[in-house]
Amino acid sequence: MSFKATLLGRPEHPSDAVEGMLQPAPAEMTGVLRETRAVLFSDITGSTAYFERHGDEAGLRLIERHHRLLLPLLPKHHGRLVKTIGDALMVEFPGARPAVAAAIEMMRALSAHNQTQAEEERIRVRIGINFGEVLVRGGDLFGDTVNAAARVEALAAPETILISAAACRALEDDPLSRECRPFDAVLVKGKSEPLEVFEVRWDPQAPPAPGPRPVASAGSVIGGRFRVLSLLGEGGMGQVFCAHDSALDETVALKFIHPHLAERRESLELFKREVKLARAVTHPNVCRIHEFLHMEGQAFLSMEFVAGRSLERRLREQGPLPPQEALRIGKELCAGLAAAHRRGVVHQDLKPANVLIEDGTGRAVITDFGIARLAEKEARGGERAARVAGTPEYMAPEQAQGLSPGPAADLYSLGIVLFEMLSGNPPFTAPSAGEVLIQQVTQPAPDLSALRPDLPRALLDAVQACLQKDPRHRPKGAEEVARLLGEEQPRRRVVPLFVLGGALVALAIALFIILAGPRPPGGERRVTPLFSTGALERAPRVRPDGAAVAFLRDGAVWIAADPPAPPHKLFQPDAHVEITGLAWSGSGSLLLSTREPAGASARRLDLDGRTEALAGVPAACPPDLSPDGKRYCGCRPNASGNADLVIGEIGGAERVLLAGGKARSFDVPRFSPDGRRIALVVAQEGFRTARDIGVIESDGGELVLLTRDGLPKRLNHTDPAWTPDGRWIVYSSRRAGTPALWCVPAGGGKSYLLAPGATAGQYAPDLWPDGTSLAFEVREERQDLLVADLAGGGNGHLGDERVSNRFPVFSPDGRYLAYRTLRSEDNEDDGAAEIVVADSERDGERRYPAPAGTRELCWCGPDRILFARTEGEDRQLLEMTLPTGEIRTLARGFSGLWSPHADPRCRRVVFAASRSGEAGRRLYEIQLPDGEPVPLTPVGETAVFPALSPDGSRIAFRHTADPAGAGAATLRLLAHGSGPAKVLTAHESFTRSQRRLRWAADGKSLFYLTPDGSGARLMQIPAAGGAPKEARRVPEISTFDFDLTADGARLVYPVTRVSADVYRMEGIEW
Repeated sequence: MSFKATLLGRPEHPSDAVEGMLQPAPAEMTGVLRETRAVLFSDITGSTAYFERHGDEAGLRLIERHHRLLLPLLPKHHGRLVKTIGDALMVEFPGARPAVAAAIEMMRALSAHNQTQAEEERIRVRIGINFGEVLVRGGDLFGDTVNAAARVEALAAPETILISAAACRALEDDPLSRECRPFDAVLVKGKSEPLEVFEVRWDPQAPPAPGPRPVASAGSVIGGRFRVLSLLGEGGMGQVFCAHDSALDETVALKFIHPHLAERRESLELFKREVKLARAVTHPNVCRIHEFLHMEGQAFLSMEFVAGRSLERRLREQGPLPPQEALRIGKELCAGLAAAHRRGVVHQDLKPANVLIEDGTGRAVITDFGIARLAEKEARGGERAARVAGTPEYMAPEQAQGLSPGPAADLYSLGIVLFEMLSGNPPFTAPSAGEVLIQQVTQPAPDLSALRPDLPRALLDAVQACLQKDPRHRPKGAEEVARLLGEEQPRRRVVPLFVLGGALVALAIALFIILAGPRPPGGERRVTPLFSTGALERAPRVRPDGAAVAFLRDGAVWIAADPPAPPHKLFQPDAHVEITGLAWSGSGSLLLSTREPAGASARRLDLDGRTEALAGVPAACPPDLSPDGKRYCGCRPNASGNADLVIGEIGGAERVLLAGGKARSFDVPRFSPDGRRIALVVAQEGFRTARDIGVIESDGGELVLLTRDGLPKRLNHTDPAWTPDGRWIVYSSRRAGTPALWCVPAGGGKSYLLAPGATAGQYAPDLWPDGTSLAFEVREERQDLLVADLAGGGNGHLGDERVSNRFPVFSPDGRYLAYRTLRSEDNEDDGAAEIVVADSERDGERRYPAPAGTRELCWCGPDRILFARTEGEDRQLLEMTLPTGEIRTLARGFSGLWSPHADPRCRRVVFAASRSGEAGRRLYEIQLPDGEPVPLTPVGETAVFPALSPDGSRIAFRHTADPAGAGAATLRLLAHGSGPAKVLTAHESFTRSQRRLRWAADGKSLFYLTPDGSGARLMQIPAAGGAPKEARRVPEISTFDFDLTADGARLVYPVTRVSADVYRMEGIEW
């Protein structure tokens, strides 16, 4: 048939097979996703005539040769075979570039093959490619992009590659774009404009089309931390490299996200979810995830390096496994899945490619949680249609039907993996993904006993139980599958005599190492939650005899005698009292440190619930008691505003063991098991920014720092705890990103990572007396921004991320809300920042890259945002223009710069700043757009948090006479162009305020926040003078970076959501 509707009048030859793969878009859109994809169609030209001349059997052999040559090439370019009909293929790719590269390699492979064949046996194909939005459901593709790809393919001649204009444009500056030449234009049904078509020229003699360019190379260093050693391979999300992590001082795997996926926000969110879910599982048979990072424009995971090969590769190279080996691997997979399911995590794509077998040990490790989801979260939403994500050959029937998979889906996949380990192939295979999915839902699995009659009954029963179509009829959990598998037979090993000789040498070397210095802790460490109640559980302390654990639950003291036996509440403090720490005494009572309105204090808590105040025991940080219960060590505030380390007798004298100062302070002291030493946190040169672990003799002497990387790397080493033998100190550190437990020899030496891969931050370790187990706190903090309707309309929220969302500001018209977020790094001055602009009318947002150290935002008119920035020792004032995101510098050269505020018409900006060599902080003004900073207040005082009135005639600010900002504060008004500032109030509520000031829209009053317990009160004061009054109670707030809309109708402020659990780690060998 000839189709005349092309620009040049070319004939079109549609393939019946390709036409048969086209389906109308689903009428019911439930479970349908819209994705951007490249779609490739190909078919053999002249195949119908070949069948007619040579018969069906010969024709099928021709198609088999075609498939054998071309199908293995698709995964290399991230292609997925959607379906086949006869000799026609329909393939999807994540982008145009991999689709075109795959098409060229297909053509070259056939060209090389044809050179060895007689003319009659040569295979010639034609290929058409389109790029755009497709509809995805059940593994199939629909929509205009798919239909247009078929039209393009129908125009192609034998050994020709045609692509659409959209695919050509998507190649952009890729070298492949130079091979595209205009070819024709074709009308597509339902479209008024013709579809432009280009031909891709290819040279059969040229080398194969290169695969995706490596994102790193051997020897390169990423982010000053990861030295790349080699490329390990490529997964569905991106390339995987072996690298040395200088922070962990160990070999890790780096899993990068494909650049074409990194540009899509949903892919980055998927990558972040992989981190969160995988880190929720800590088990030897689950690959540990260290952290998610974004360095040098690349998003990637740092994860455990498993030296070995995938189970898929092992099966491909060696075929079916011996029953006992399959049994062992199966039981290890059960153990890993059980750990994941206990944490509410469903893998959703378990297959041999996602199982690594470690060299030497044979340990099976489950990896790649790229499409996993929280089963509990899905269950709360009910069973609903979801994206069919996973690999069809390993997909459970309910998953293939688009239903939300639960743990039972992983057990079905486990059954398929067991089947493949024992038979060499998965139970269901077909030329297309759709056909495989149909088999998963409708067909019973082949009889494994017929394929392997030698298999033990336990293996056959376990596989059959897992492969039940109805998830209700499968085993109740991975533990039950392990029981069905039965006991693994012990492996016998004959050790030759010469090996024994080598073993004796190795033993001598090991003894030398032991005698020479401390070894890293070993053992098969297991981490499990102690209670898992969902309550806020923190600060565990193990009783010295190991018979009980005390901890805080929702602010009260609880105690468990033989956990995980149910605990009971021991003490509930009054509403205004916060317990900040616990310590056991030698007599079995507890020492509590508390924070109260009158200040910090210490109390003794007996096991009958009675308390007694301990006068004289400092509680600025949680104090500790000596093993005999007679002495305490703690932190006492000094004149410099930091803390001294003190030691004293209960009810007796006290002395300063270490004096703090302006550049040094001390925190979290802990007595050694013999009471002769104290481990503590040493905060230096910037309290709370540089913290190291130190040790000092309890009777005095020299402080010895056990870690020395806290200062240059701004790490938060904290919460030291002694091992019972006094040889090691366990502590929490951000050295590897998320706070994790590390250990260091008490006599000095290298630190070792003790507990990688936990749910979130790990804190407050404490050991049982035998030293093989420890309790610790796992805490996660989420930064959220609350928007409160002051007219009583309730609250909304933004952000809700694990990164820091701060400095929210409303635009002058109240429509937009801008705030600063950190994309990855924990340190604000080093992290990759973004400025987010949320649109309240359209319920959308735009994100603009911002330099590291971005903070303190303010609007300047409707289309500019001013902000402060820290760059090394320099503090700057910058301006971002919207919507381009262009940034320019307004001022620099300050040692400190805070709180810029511009008038509504963006004529001038005021800010607080300090310069090197000058005492105090001054207010400065810049006339926009190009003025220079002019000081408004004198040197030697502290003027901060300026706020320009709506008409720009007055500046409100916080003032203290002391250059360091100490002492009583007053609210002052400075009239533009007039004399000294006027004192508006010195009210107690303002003295305690620490952040922004905001004007009412009419300029007649001002607002500020004052602390009130865990929340704050929004205070309003007349600009003409008078007493402030409470305008609103803010129940929870993390910082005082609040803002009001110009009409005063909405209030935005940051809050911190905290979740915490107490965990137990067992199996430690020191």
